Amino acid sequence: MTITHPPIRMLNGTSNGWHNLGVWVQGGGILPGYEAELRFDGKTYPNNPTVLPAQPAKKGLQGDVLIGSMDDAVPLY
Repeated sequence: MTITHPPIRMLNGTSNGWHNLGVWVQGGGILPGYEAELRFDGKTYPNNPTVLPAQPAKKGLQGDVLIGSMDDAVPLY
């Protein structure tokens, strides 16, 4: 998946039996940033959260953070 930034969230909604994902999109002319909702199509998630079938997430979608903000990042090496 390209051009995503944390936080990456697993949303409560599902598509084709898999959880929808929320990813942050910003930069490269996209200002302000927004959360995109990615839905599983039965084979894969969208590769690019800035074009269809990905879409801006509706406000207030519930979910769990899988990968948090870069502000809290700790190097692994």
